[in-house]
Amino acid sequence: MTRNKNIQAKSTTKKSFAFLTITSRCFPCQMRSLFDEISSILPKEIIEILHNVGMTHFLRIPSYKANVSIISVVLSRWDEAVGGFKIGHHVIPFNPEVISSLIGMPNHGTSFNWVTTYPNLSIRIRDIKDTLKSTVNSTYRDPQQIASLIIKFILSALFFLKNNYSVHPTLIECAENFHLVSTINWYKSIYDFLRPFLLPLSQKLRTQKKSTPRSTAGYIDGFCLLIMFAFLKNINIRTPAYPDEVPKIFRWSSDLLWYLDEAKNSIRSIEVGEMQTHCTQDNLHQYLEISIRPSVQELNLTKGKKVTEDF
Repeated sequence: MTRNKNIQAKSTTKKSFAFLTITSRCFPCQMRSLFDEISSILPKEIIEILHNVGMTHFLRIPSYKANVSIISVVLSRWDEAVGGFKIGHHVIPFNPEVISSLIGMPNHGTSFNWVTTYPNLSIRIRDIKDTLKSTVNSTYRDPQQIASLIIKFILSALFFLKNNYSVHPTLIECAENFHLVSTINWYKSIYDFLRPFLLPLSQKLRTQKKSTPRSTAGYIDGFCLLIMFAFLKNINIRTPAYPDEVPKIFRWSSDLLWYLDEAKNSIRSIEVGEMQTHCTQDNLHQYLEISIRPSVQELNLTKGKKVTEDF
């Protein structure tokens, strides 16, 4: 009898794990590590090629942490009807125009067709990374080959990152043709890649709870840190460390970090009006001139703790 009571007591006091977070492979700190290693020995010709296709500045990308906590909390407020994140009466728009204001790349041309069927290429980000390192350090260095590898790495490890680290064949084809790189509408391509994850993940984040400490809402592919940067751009919650830096995603310190409780409390404070936003329903229309088209659990990262997972 006593044993049954103990079992019942344990079952009624089982710990509840409340808020889910998304899982992401987006770790700019790994890109920063590679670029620190190779940037000083890149020939001038390579920098010129990257400049001509609008990608030079990504050699300077800060070592941002994954910040899945704040991304998850903001993502849980996704509102399909307005095409943005609705926090109380505030709206944080998220669309190609917003992305264009953050990353500073060409906004003309056509976007990738992600649903096109291609041969199954077994290429992984690590393959590109290893080839880039060996090519840069080789005796004979072809500037065009190295520039192409850098573009492949930026596209596959940042903009269009997949949870299994595989590389979409379209990216390989594009990076090997500098003219094609210059004709892509990167804002829309990046948005179209992220777009399918927004609604289903936001619904899970709102309606489901953790069943175990390791439970997540699921993976989000692509440059999901843009969700955090769109939030920071519109909400006076963290002061930019470098307010004049271009592109705008470089304006915040690489030490930027939210833990889950802090992220949830920040959103609650906005919802009750303790903070002000730059964007409300009244001026939302200017961000919605185009049509809306059809997680690693919280990383317990600290400033002194290095990400161990690699591409």
